[in-house]
Amino acid sequence: AKDLVTAYLAAEFSTDEDFRRRVRKLAEMDGER
Repeated sequence: AKDLVTAYLAAEFSTDEDFRRRVRKLAEMDGER
């Protein structure tokens, strides 16, 4: 799933706080698997 997150970041990168929260949540979910 990390490659998916990387591709998503490359396509949609933003410094918006809501976006960073979402990315952090995705990273946490990925780490729990």
